[in-house]
This record gives sequence, C-alpha cells and structure tokens, in this order.
Amino acid sequence: MLPFARKGFSAEEVKNALHGVYAPVQMRFRYDLLDADNNYIRTLDNVLDGEVSCNSLAHIKRTARFTLDDDGQIDYLSDRIQPFVELKVSGNKQHDAEESTYFLQSSFPANFRELKTSQESGWVEFPLGIFLLSAPTRSDQSNTVIREIDAYDGLIVLKEDKFIDRYNVPTGTNYVDAVIQILQSAGITKWNIEQTDKVLDTDI
Repeated sequence: MLPFARKGFSAEEVKNALHGVYAPVQMRFRYDLLDADNNYIRTLDNVLDGEVSCNSLAHIKRTARFTLDDDGQIDYLSDRIQPFVELKVSGNKQHDAEESTYFLQSSFPANFRELKTSQESGWVEFPLGIFLLSAPTRSDQSNTVIREIDAYDGLIVLKEDKFIDRYNVPTGTNYVDAVIQILQSAGITKWNIEQTDKVLDTDI
C-alpha cells in the first residue's frame, strides 16, 4: 500500500482531506503520456473521460478506458497512459504544547514541546497505474475525431507473451533469478520481487 504522507503533508493531514474534516473534498485527475520505456512525454490535455477498474481475481488486474479528442500525437502501438488522482490538502497549525503563550528565551518550561506549522495547502497525487493502449475506435463528432481506448496494465504483456519452444530452468538456479529471466525475455525491465536464497534442486 502506498503511504499517505507526501509532498510535505503528514498521513493524518492527507486522511483528513480525504474525509473532508476541515474543508470540502477537492479532487481532480491528471493523465500523463509515457513512452514504451515508461519515460514521461507530456501531460495530456485532451482526455474527455477516463475510468480505471481493478479486479484482483482477473488475469489482468487493472483495466482502463479513456475517451480522447484525438490530436494525432499518440503512438497507440507503444505509448502508455498513467492516470493520477490528485487531492487538495489544507495544512493545519498544530500546537503540541500545554501552554498558550510563547516567547523567545534561551530555555523553555518542561511542558513546552514544539509548535509545528505545516504548509497552508497544496495538491498531493496518487498514481492509478500505467496502462498499455489497444487499437482505439474512432468516431467523428462536430468536426473533431474522438477516440475510445481500452487499456490494460502491464500484466497483459505476460498474458500474451508465450514460449514457442520448450523452456528449461536448470538445477541450482535461484528462484527469483528464474522469474526475472522470464520477465526480461518478455521485455519487462522493472519489477518488485522479494529476494530469496532458495534454488531449484532439479531441472524444470
């Protein structure tokens, strides 16, 4: 799970913003266009609608659907879209002291702790995933081209990438190394796998 604390705001401040404790909840969405290596290209300003779904029991856990005013600058075969939800957080002054009067002096009473002042307000973001794009459908509306795009998280690469010959993992291969080799063979360059010292005791 992603930590709540970010951009100088504490986890409590972000949770308060989510629950509308001090101000009405303000949220907005951002869509970044990435290349095939997940490098940032630009932020899209032509997304008309977007939807992200998650199904933990499906082979492909997260799917998305985007509606775009086509500007002709997206390579649907290689580019990717990373949506973010952004939340407006209002910082609050927290008086962590038992006294209400503060003044400058070389020493402080024992019950004086610290006066903490956070930022006044700002936006924090939460990424919703990186999605590979399928061939979009096209429609013409009021002299503009509208694209409806179904998109899938990176698991679609593993679902569609197949071995065409018998694949062998030899005795003595580290479990994690064996998995990483398969990921690399599918063109995947980033992973988050806990290391282990266990190795195969027989060929697979």
